[in-house]
Amino acid sequence: MALSTAIIELAKIAFVAAAVGMALVATARGGWLIAKWVIDIPARRATSRVREGRCGRCGYVLLTVQDRCPECGAPTARGDGQTASDA
Repeated sequence: MALSTAIIELAKIAFVAAAVGMALVATARGGWLIAKWVIDIPARRATSRVREGRCGRCGYVLLTVQDRCPECGAPTARGDGQTASDA
């Protein structure tokens, strides 16, 4: 009787350990996705700024196409994908 009780207890411990291991893997995977999303925020923000006709670095509204942003000095993108200094 004692041997079967010990086997059952070991099975319970193994089940709990497996469940905890799966939870840790899921947490690590979810944490990685959140970190990647947070790291990509500045790139997404700069892309949307350029699409709206603003400077990708500081957000200054660029009414005319210039080589550089008058606010921060960053090179500006033209509609054809080149910077104004490439033309």
